[in-house]
Amino acid sequence: MPKSQTTKVAIVTGAARGIGAGVAAALAKKGYCVGLIGLESDLMRKNAKASGERARSFEADMTDRVA
Repeated sequence: MPKSQTTKVAIVTGAARGIGAGVAAALAKKGYCVGLIGLESDLMRKNAKASGERARSFEADMTDRVA
């Protein structure tokens, strides 16, 4: 029986700086596809680029239900 391929995916909020940025970088290093979510789009783009091709940044306000 062939092994199935599983893609690991993580969404990290607050990923512009601090713990969120560190968690996103660590997960990307372990092979996860990572979505970096937060308010500081420039920092998140920088972090996503530094994390490699499997990381993407998305600007969103997680405290605003309408946003």
